[in-house]
Amino acid sequence: FVASIYKNGASAKQGGDNRGTAGLSITSSALIYMNGTTDYLEGFAYMTAATPTISLGSNISYFSAFFVRA
Repeated sequence: FVASIYKNGASAKQGGDNRGTAGLSITSSALIYMNGTTDYLEGFAYMTAATPTISLGSNISYFSAFFVRA
């Protein structure tokens, strides 16, 4: 499992887990400088397994961002 944050189409931060057990969570976080006009962020998740499954019951994906001023 890999969770990635992309800035302007390029990878800025990756986090992952390869335990292969049910109920795991993946987190990727970073403090990323943005110019305030044209920069943008995207979040991606990638999973590879012999039989990949995602339970949609109580499992939820979150993406959040915060404005930090110097």
